[in-house]
Amino acid sequence: MQRNSVVFGMLYGVAFPIIGFFIFRLFFQMFSDQKNESLFGFESMWDLRTACLLAIAMCIIPVQLFRKKWMYEAMRGTMIVVGVWCIVWFIYFKDTFMNF
Repeated sequence: MQRNSVVFGMLYGVAFPIIGFFIFRLFFQMFSDQKNESLFGFESMWDLRTACLLAIAMCIIPVQLFRKKWMYEAMRGTMIVVGVWCIVWFIYFKDTFMNF
């Protein structure tokens, strides 16, 4: 597979947020109480929403690496997937935005 291709960037755009999601969920579960309370005192949906958003933001790493190596097609593929992840995140959590 050619490294400077949209498909290669899409694979990175799918892999990085999934790995990041599990890392951040592990972080939130490690530092939260054993009573099922959230790390920051908010509801558990806040932790899930934040972990998903941070996982999507982890795509900054491959995008910057692709930019430094002049791999603009791979960067384009990653950003396409990031856009899809953001739309899915917004649709999934739209009812919980102003419910504190």
